[in-house]
Amino acid sequence: MHNHSTVRRVTAGASALLLAGGIAWATAGPAMASDDAPNTIEVVTSVADHEAPDTYNSWHEGYNTLSGPVNWTLYSGAIEMKGKSQLIKGITGHPLSVDQVIATIEGPDGIGWGADSPVNTQLVFGKLDASGGVVDGKFTTLYPDDNTQQFVDVSQTWHSTRTIVGSTLISSPHGAASLSAILTELGSNGYSLIAYGMQTNPTDWSTVFRFQFGSQLTVFGTPMDQSAAGFADSDALAAAIANDEIGHVTTQELGLPATVDPSKSFTVTFPLTDGEVSDVKLFDVWIYSTPTAVGTFASDGNGDLTVTLSSEQLSALPAGEHTLLLRERAGDRVFAVTLTIAAATDPATGATTNQVTAAAVGGESLAATGFDSALPLTAAVALILLGAFGVFVRRRTANGR
Repeated sequence: MHNHSTVRRVTAGASALLLAGGIAWATAGPAMASDDAPNTIEVVTSVADHEAPDTYNSWHEGYNTLSGPVNWTLYSGAIEMKGKSQLIKGITGHPLSVDQVIATIEGPDGIGWGADSPVNTQLVFGKLDASGGVVDGKFTTLYPDDNTQQFVDVSQTWHSTRTIVGSTLISSPHGAASLSAILTELGSNGYSLIAYGMQTNPTDWSTVFRFQFGSQLTVFGTPMDQSAAGFADSDALAAAIANDEIGHVTTQELGLPATVDPSKSFTVTFPLTDGEVSDVKLFDVWIYSTPTAVGTFASDGNGDLTVTLSSEQLSALPAGEHTLLLRERAGDRVFAVTLTIAAATDPATGATTNQVTAAAVGGESLAATGFDSALPLTAAVALILLGAFGVFVRRRTANGR
């Protein structure tokens, strides 16, 4: 496990610098109530079109056992489910006991979804053998009686697609009872949660923006367009910064260390609003001088965007100054952050392993980052508790309109 640089919020002074660049940033504002219990976010840009052993523990179409047509489409910040479809994420590597499921439901984040039309939450249970496989016949999927309820509650009426072996409560397919009673039956008969997700019926049509399972927040979108940075090279980016077309700040102005240690992961959080609750927004991130894709990150429900670079990403870059460019997918916010990466050394020889080269951006010396392969997308993106869905996000265009 890597050590982490301290995460701090943007100071009021740094926010003012970004506002000077025409970006709708707010001052630091009040502290967030959930800072000590961040969510983990998963940005899903690929969904398998069928269910198989090699796809089960990723998001996949549960109704297909072979590769084939699907009734969903990924868009920039959502997935549209059209007709009969079941999107499932397996967790067979770390199944949850019934007690753990109840704790998740009753925890601060809960289980739920955000969409423009109802979907059926799916909780998949199985009785596992010693090798982790599901015992024949001891498998069922739970779904709610009322699919308009966005969050799961144990007092709701739910159905079980199959009988629960050993149970008198659910003795026929699609039997109904309170979720609390069904979970009690599953627990007493040795079932564990092995997957979760959502489902639509043949006449349903729903655009899903997020799925929350405890501290795991999943958002959906198309793969990053690595050519869409908007600035061809460091000179073009420097001109945009010099002309105040985009906001620009350094890590020092954010209250973070002047130099980033490439042997540790590095995380920084930006407040994009003044504390108002907002919808999740996707941002694509590149690093310059030559634009190289870092990955897609998401703001949280309180309007904070957290970006993490892993030690593997940082160590792959030459020592010196670099600029992160962050571009909102479905909006007009674009801003840049300059960071200085320290020299990495080989512990055996003491030799520098990331060679320093330079290019000029905004009067600053930036190391070249124009190697061929895109940097891997890190999974370590921390978010605070997702708030209410669908509240307007205040923003304006880069030139301040």
